[in-house]
Amino acid sequence: MDITVIFEKDSQDKGLHCGWGIAYLIGDEVLFDAGEKYEYLADNFKKLGVSTDAIRHIVISHNHWDHRQGIWPLLKEHGGMDLWVCEDFAGEFKSELQGHTVHIVEGVQPVIPGVFTSGCVPVQYKNKKICEQALVIKGKEGLCVVCGCAHPGLIDIVREVTEYFEVPVYALLGGFHLMDKDARFVRYLSGELRAMGVKKIFPGHCTGYDAIKILEEEYREDCMTLKTGMKIAVS
Repeated sequence: MDITVIFEKDSQDKGLHCGWGIAYLIGDEVLFDAGEKYEYLADNFKKLGVSTDAIRHIVISHNHWDHRQGIWPLLKEHGGMDLWVCEDFAGEFKSELQGHTVHIVEGVQPVIPGVFTSGCVPVQYKNKKICEQALVIKGKEGLCVVCGCAHPGLIDIVREVTEYFEVPVYALLGGFHLMDKDARFVRYLSGELRAMGVKKIFPGHCTGYDAIKILEEEYREDCMTLKTGMKIAVS
């Protein structure tokens, strides 16, 4: 199964849009988050040769504008989508989601065969309660965890996913929210993830350039920074 980076903060091709927020396509039919603006996504879909007709499931990691803003035109274009969202998102946009199947996520749930939501976890962010979920992809080498912003904390996310599935997390991908963390913490985090069995890491979005540089130093060839247009094989 491939993960196609539809939208990220940087791009590997000048012809593709990049900016704030993320959008990752899991296989052909699962879209994880929807970036800051649908016009950017639509143009990237076209240039990457991706048909939105195949997308049947949309997972919104958490209710921040840069992760859900691009969803609305897509829902208008395609009826009967399956949406996997946390309760705060579902409550705020109840009327906009009419005509689609809305799954209000609590614990781990399958989205398609081999792809699961990790379950929505409440967390305090800037003195406000939000809920966030990640995606878990089962592969031959272990689990790949796809994060939106990882507000609940990478160590806790990896620990809980590993305990639930009783399979080690082989790869971590997405926004890690380390842009406000100092170098000492990022190095500590890297060591903890290594000790937990995480062998490959793909940072992007809110990880922060300084943190990414440290992760590249720590993980070396096993660290690859996410950029719009990339395709990553999960085996």
